[in-house]
Amino acid sequence: MADIPLKMGLEVQNGAQSMAIFKLSDTEVYAIGNICPHRQGPLADGMVTGKAVICPLHSWQISLLNGEPLLENAGKAGVPTYETIIEAGKLYVMVD
Repeated sequence: MADIPLKMGLEVQNGAQSMAIFKLSDTEVYAIGNICPHRQGPLADGMVTGKAVICPLHSWQISLLNGEPLLENAGKAGVPTYETIIEAGKLYVMVD
């Protein structure tokens, strides 16, 4: 967990699946799909604001809680979210 930057994204590959990990605190970590549904921007490179990430390409805001776009893009396609578990200082991301 110590190598995950605070309030910044970290891209992680699970086979062909690209995920973005965001640590908001030592007890609050979110994992979402890394590819923005708008123009395929890398969400791990975006800025975190509250509990959302802003895509670096066209500023879509994606919720870290449910992967859905916010504001004027609400209701459009989102990204997958993954359950995270922190145990003994290690982060586990649950994937299918």
